[in-house]
Amino acid sequence: MTKRYNKNDLATTLVESGSFETKVSAVAAIEAVTSAMANIVIAGNAVAIPDFGKFEAYTRENGMVKPKFIPFGTFKESVGSAK
Repeated sequence: MTKRYNKNDLATTLVESGSFETKVSAVAAIEAVTSAMANIVIAGNAVAIPDFGKFEAYTRENGMVKPKFIPFGTFKESVGSAK
């Protein structure tokens, strides 16, 4: 069974990788990035991260606006070959 990582798990992984010195700083960075991305998408724009994917809003047939993630080739291929 796969593990579902939450914000704290991701922060721990970032600290263990040496990307951040403390879990507090890693959590702050995660919160800053996700907040900025959400605000950009809410404003009707897209966020594209090379080699990862694109986050954007789309309008369903019933008029509801929903968030959408489109993986880019490198990330999509890496996940597909991870088994």
